[in-house]
Amino acid sequence: MEDIKELLSDRESKLSFLKGLLLLAKCDGHFDDNEKQFYLSAATALELSEDDHRTLVKWIDTGKVSKDLKFASKRQSLFFLKEAVQLCYVDGSYSEKERSFIAKVAKQIGVSKEALSQIHLWVEEGMAWVKRGEALIELED
Repeated sequence: MEDIKELLSDRESKLSFLKGLLLLAKCDGHFDDNEKQFYLSAATALELSEDDHRTLVKWIDTGKVSKDLKFASKRQSLFFLKEAVQLCYVDGSYSEKERSFIAKVAKQIGVSKEALSQIHLWVEEGMAWVKRGEALIELED
């Protein structure tokens, strides 16, 4: 499995990755301090500069962030969408606003509807697999 820092090897792709996830998190109108801390920790993990951290804080605090995402490769674009869709499913509620946002981003970064559909299917299958695993611990009750 490829490390995220290897896949997102350039500054612009790292910032686009965080910007895209931030925009996704804010599209449902709810954003709390835990989420803010998550993004700041992610920026640290991606080894972004102090200036980039300040930019991220500005985006979070003001909500003024360009919706233009740029990735250096199709592979980076697909990785972003895979992570974004997984993030949407984690809380068990994948809203229409989130779906719409992801569809718009996929189009903007040049990912086909077919590829996005395959990502959705993969995530749905994964979530079903996790639920089946959780049910296993209840077998003997």
